[in-house]
Amino acid sequence: MRKNRLLWLCTLFLLCSPCLAAQSKPYGAQASMEKPAARKPLALEEIEKLLRGRGHITAKKVATLVEQYGVSFELTDAIEKELRKLGADDRLLLVITRKRVQPAPTAAPQSVFTWTDPATKLMWAGQDNGSDVNWTRAKDYCATLQLGGYSNWRLATIDELAGIYDPAQNVGDCHIKGSIRFHGYCWSWSSSVVSSLKEAWYFSFHGGQRGSSLLDNTDFIRVLCVRRSGE
Repeated sequence: MRKNRLLWLCTLFLLCSPCLAAQSKPYGAQASMEKPAARKPLALEEIEKLLRGRGHITAKKVATLVEQYGVSFELTDAIEKELRKLGADDRLLLVITRKRVQPAPTAAPQSVFTWTDPATKLMWAGQDNGSDVNWTRAKDYCATLQLGGYSNWRLATIDELAGIYDPAQNVGDCHIKGSIRFHGYCWSWSSSVVSSLKEAWYFSFHGGQRGSSLLDNTDFIRVLCVRRSGE
């Protein structure tokens, strides 16, 4: 009888041992194992996938995710059209523009990225923004630009743009100082608005003319950003 009772107690102990071991596992160790890795910026494919399932997630919620994590792509006109077809609204597109996570700067010399006018001490981005945009996006692009180790870039005034026009220079059919390159038509928005406040001035580096256009125009006009050296 005593022998049977001892055998029963041993069996019970063996059955309970795994449960006791699990309960004795430190909570902190379990929490550290379950901690998620840092989230990378959202890729274009992820945004498209979220919008395709808009019955479950709205454009407003997608914008919230972009605010939190940023995006890894530039919003070109072609991408904007595709996202609008999938249900993206103006707010989401604006957040995508502002929350682009810039790639880490390379170790290349600063002269590759910028040019400083010795006459005015203004530092210019070495190229345009890469796509035709409206005036609001032009301002946002410069305000969020990270280039050459600086973040205080802005959209140039019409007089500042005129100051780097040089008919003796020819860079891809654009007559501009400092070997600054346009990858499209040689027009740049300025920060200078027309008195009606519905138009802004742009500058043509083809022939040195100033013109004005509606603020929401996205045809042919690009962006050159500038900053004051020493600031």
